[in-house]
Amino acid sequence: MDFSGMEPSSPACRPIRCAGLARQGFSLIEVTLALGIMAFAGLAILGLLSTGQSLAARSADMTVTSRLAVEVQAELQEAGVTSWSTNTTYFDAEGRVTNASGRIYEVCRTVLDGSLPGTNALPLKSVVVQIFKNPGGADLSRGSNGLITNNMNERSYLFHVAAQ
Repeated sequence: MDFSGMEPSSPACRPIRCAGLARQGFSLIEVTLALGIMAFAGLAILGLLSTGQSLAARSADMTVTSRLAVEVQAELQEAGVTSWSTNTTYFDAEGRVTNASGRIYEVCRTVLDGSLPGTNALPLKSVVVQIFKNPGGADLSRGSNGLITNNMNERSYLFHVAAQ
């Protein structure tokens, strides 16, 4: 083929373009900006996941300790405070009674003698229920009043019961 007779302005020498499609795809700047926005959003979501997991674990812990407190209160009402003594019961992660080696929770019940101030010497006894999350089995030391003095992961409940 001989192209010597063609002029640059002739239709055969013009570049081929599709009508209305001057650009195809995204530029490098647009792709980089979109990836940066996605990375920022992804990091924010990952941060929320760890917060959500810790809140879920804390909520589950509060549910178990509250259920244990209700069970102890029901035992107290059923048996009566006169048959109670200061003792410790061990529970697993689901709140079932277990031995000391399988414990996750310790429920320490302390019966305090004496009437309450301002009750005109009504024969009331106070029962302090301390629930500890103690999976490592650390020693819990009792103070002079019989209450546990360690303040690790503790929930305390105070019940006042009429002595029979």
